[in-house]
Amino acid sequence: MCDLQDVPVRDIANTKNIYSLDLSNNHLVTLPKNFATLKFLTKLDLSKNSLKELPENFGDLAKLKHLDLYKNELQHLPLSFSKLKTLKWLDLKDNPLVPAIREAAGPCLDAKQCLTCAKNIVQFYSEFQIKVEAEREMRERQRQKDLQANELALQKQKQQEKKNKKKEKKTKTEKDTHKDNGVFEEHVMEREVYPATEDRAKPVKKRGFCCAICNVITTLLTHIFFFAFLVFLLTSLKMEFTRELETKISRQWGEFLEAVPPPYHCYLNDFSHYLQVLHTKTGDNTRPLPEWYDKAKIGIFLHWGVYAVPGFGSEWFWMDWKGANLTPFVNFMQNNYPPDFTYQDFAKEFTAEFYDPDHWAKIFKQSGAKYVVLTSKHHEGFTLWPSSYSFSWNAMDVGSHRDLLGGLAEAVRNQSLRMGFYHSLYEWFNPRYLHDKEANFTTRDFVQNKVMPELTELVNVYKPDVIWSDGDWEAEDTYWKSTEFLAWLYNESPVKDTVVVNDRWGSGIPCNHGDFYTCTDRYNPGVLQPHKWENAMTVDKNSWGFRRNMNYDEILTTFELIKTMVQTVSCGGNILINVGPTKEGTIQPIFQERLLDLGKWLEINGDAIYESKPWKVQNDTVSQVWYTSKPGVVYAISLEWPAYGRILLGSVANIFDSSTTVGLLGYNKPLKWRIANNITVIRLPEKSKIQSEWAIYKVLGELNKQVQTDYCWEFDELC
Repeated sequence: MCDLQDVPVRDIANTKNIYSLDLSNNHLVTLPKNFATLKFLTKLDLSKNSLKELPENFGDLAKLKHLDLYKNELQHLPLSFSKLKTLKWLDLKDNPLVPAIREAAGPCLDAKQCLTCAKNIVQFYSEFQIKVEAEREMRERQRQKDLQANELALQKQKQQEKKNKKKEKKTKTEKDTHKDNGVFEEHVMEREVYPATEDRAKPVKKRGFCCAICNVITTLLTHIFFFAFLVFLLTSLKMEFTRELETKISRQWGEFLEAVPPPYHCYLNDFSHYLQVLHTKTGDNTRPLPEWYDKAKIGIFLHWGVYAVPGFGSEWFWMDWKGANLTPFVNFMQNNYPPDFTYQDFAKEFTAEFYDPDHWAKIFKQSGAKYVVLTSKHHEGFTLWPSSYSFSWNAMDVGSHRDLLGGLAEAVRNQSLRMGFYHSLYEWFNPRYLHDKEANFTTRDFVQNKVMPELTELVNVYKPDVIWSDGDWEAEDTYWKSTEFLAWLYNESPVKDTVVVNDRWGSGIPCNHGDFYTCTDRYNPGVLQPHKWENAMTVDKNSWGFRRNMNYDEILTTFELIKTMVQTVSCGGNILINVGPTKEGTIQPIFQERLLDLGKWLEINGDAIYESKPWKVQNDTVSQVWYTSKPGVVYAISLEWPAYGRILLGSVANIFDSSTTVGLLGYNKPLKWRIANNITVIRLPEKSKIQSEWAIYKVLGELNKQVQTDYCWEFDELC
């Protein structure tokens, strides 16, 4: 899968054009305010979180068409929800919504898939916004009136204070004047302001002190009110300025994203994958490839299912018959089966009565393979184990009534081989998948209730070392929840340290993301690749599953099989050799013969294959020779016995010196060699004295500078 990194949700504004975003089942409580900057977002999945509210500016996601809020803790939705005019699909099921919203949504709120809920909710918030804005306008007018009243009261208070000061000043002036004239006491008595007697003096002083305290308190309260009003005013201005600034930044950011050239849009879209794996250390290009896989080199692939019963055409029999209506398949059914015969009727004949997993495992061991991959489920949907999610359409419930997968896994591991499983993501005629497909994959009923539970069960119960995914090409990896599954697989599953996966997890993913690339069926590029890869190929040239109508010339010869293996390993790949077992549970003798021939060759020459690395060149410039290497050793694999008992090599002259020795696997004596015109000539013994029909030359010497000790993915001078 994609490169997986720790990416906080709050950093989402640092991304560019995101069109589809899956944040389901991430324990989110809130979303950042800058979430609404994703102007191009059209599909958003927030299901199975703990969201209590959405940002007030959520309505700025103006292009949003699909919104999944299933199973959160939302009671209200933001007022800006009324802006989502393009919203076509909304799921609010299992949220503690307030009665007003539930009433507005109508009965569609609790439906499994609601197409009218979005329209109802947006309409409700549009009407509710008008009402709220009217109330807000009314409150604003009342606030203005209150402010004017407070300002008027403050002005009156200031005027009264001025009058009091003038009065006090006038009184003081009069006192000074009367004191000078000797009539101060009499004047005061006549005005009855200050009593003349000693008994009245004290109450006059007390009355003046209280008035002073009241004046101080009044002034203090006035200042407090003034500062509070000032703080309120500044806060309002700041909020308004902040909103304007965010709007401006968002607009400029959107303009910047629009200027990004289209070839880079794929990198922006890939960001949706990273959000699936918060706080993990996953990533198909950052997680080291488990060593066992690169060392193994050779695996056996088994396509086994109900399609082995008709044994006609290929493993795509059901699709060719009922999906594509191809004439040969239609005629085959009309000529051999009753009119009402269905594909499901074939399952009863998938009996596997001769199935002996221990015998199979011995053949695979003798073939020289190091791992085995069995089709746990092909595109027909039939599982070879008693799947809890494939009722009555599995090998335990119908046909053989056996756990075919579990039996082989145990037998293979008893032979010290590793076990892996092929698993098809899609199923041709599964109603749930077809419903999601009709909805343009905006729904995920099939993935949530079939694919993910089934894959998780397969891993937890049988603990595979390889998960070989397929059937991904009709939908993007976001629909398949591939990143979510791989995050669990790499971090929490029981096989997190040993498992490897291929690159078929969604459209656009093959040959781009995965522990190893398979790219296409029978992928064999013939040159060194920068990433670990695998050549999944078939002994039957025309089919992966068993065919009753196959011919001898449609089967790879032993030479063709070994040649393909040598080319693959020389270029840094593993080879996965497929054979199709019969409905009775046997492997055809012609297939057994090919595998055992390969094993005999590897008994002698396996040192040049297992745990080897690509050399600085892959094939020779003069002879039909392919190269592999190990520290201090270069292996030259000849695919034909040279004429005149001499092999000419054009790519190794620069590693030869006086200390270099040349040997032949399966022959104990060193070989003589010489260099002429930059061509290395190696003299061979008589063919009757060697054990193998094909010659592998082992060049020994001080080769550490020339021979790679690991894959050089960066293409240094050795590559």
